[in-house]
Amino acid sequence: MDTLKIYEVTGLNALKETLFCVKNPKYDGFQLKLDWLRQRWKEGLKLKILKKGKDKIGFIEYTPGEYAWRPVKAENYLFIHCLMVYGKKNYHLGNGSTLIKDCIEEAKAQNKAGVAVITSKGSWIADQSIFLKNGFELVDTKGRFELLA
Repeated sequence: MDTLKIYEVTGLNALKETLFCVKNPKYDGFQLKLDWLRQRWKEGLKLKILKKGKDKIGFIEYTPGEYAWRPVKAENYLFIHCLMVYGKKNYHLGNGSTLIKDCIEEAKAQNKAGVAVITSKGSWIADQSIFLKNGFELVDTKGRFELLA
């Protein structure tokens, strides 16, 4: 039976692991994203992929809050930019929670105040329900967006 394992993507293994949201290294967007990530890695950004055997089923991207590219003030927090689980067969199995818990553990190891995220029911952004299930609380709202920590 294949077990779940989290792999951190770095400049050294990005071609092998891919960038999850841009999977094909031959695509122009892959190199642009990789160049962007190289700058963000210097700031402490983490891109982690959850795999079951060889299958990539989810990813999380987070950074120290002072480098968040969302409009928030989140100093001394880790800030989640993206969380995604791919394929309906992988939904509701705890895969997203596995990635969130890994981020929370890293925040503790770095003596951060916590983890923050912006959520929404709109496209291209996670819904708040998975974060509430993992101990996050609503901090603020603006329009359709919610800030949780």
